Amino acid sequence: MRDAARIQTAIEILENIKNSRVPMDNALRDYLKNRRYIGSKDRKYIVEMVYDCVRATAKLGWWLDKVKAEDTPRNRVIAFLAFDGLSAHDIGIRFVDEKHCPAPLSEAEEKYVGQLVGKTLEHDEMPDIVLAECPIEYEDRLKELWGDDFVAQMQAMLQTAPLDLRVNTIKISRDQAQDSLKKDGVETIKTPYA
Repeated sequence: MRDAARIQTAIEILENIKNSRVPMDNALRDYLKNRRYIGSKDRKYIVEMVYDCVRATAKLGWWLDKVKAEDTPRNRVIAFLAFDGLSAHDIGIRFVDEKHCPAPLSEAEEKYVGQLVGKTLEHDEMPDIVLAECPIEYEDRLKELWGDDFVAQMQAMLQTAPLDLRVNTIKISRDQAQDSLKKDGVETIKTPYA
C-alpha cells in the first residue's frame, strides 16, 4: 500500500469511530477484518496513526480551532501529519486524485498545513485540560486527586503500553529469544523479576 492509501484508510476508520456507537477497538477491528488485502505492515501503520490521532484528540482539536479549520477526521489526520514531521510538500503529495487515496488538499487545507508545519503538538498556550487530554467532565475530580501532578499523571496514561513476552525456556533461552526479536528490529529489555 502507498502512504496515500494508508492515510485514506486511517481517515475512513476515524470517520467510522466518530459515527459509531461501538467501542473504538471494535470499530477498528471490524473495518480491518473486512479488508483482508491490507498487509500486516500497512495495518500496523494505519492502527498506529489512528491511535496517535485519538490519543491527541484535545490537542489536535485545539490546533484546528487555532487555525480556524473544521474539526473533521480528515483535518485531524492532515494536522497529525504536519506534527509528525512531514513538510507541506510531503503532505500534499500524499493527497492525490487517485483510487484509494485521499482527495487533493483544498486551498484552505494547504493554508493551515503551512501554519502547522514545523510546530510541535504541544503549545505553551494550551490549557492543562488540553495538555492532559482529559475529558472535561472528569477534570475537577482528577485535579483534586492529583493536584499539581495532574498533567503529568494524565500524560503518562497516553503512552503506548509496553508488551511483556514470556519465553518458554524449555524450547529457547531468553537470550536466544531476544536475539531473534532483535533480527526483526524489535527492541527488548529483560524484566528484572522473571
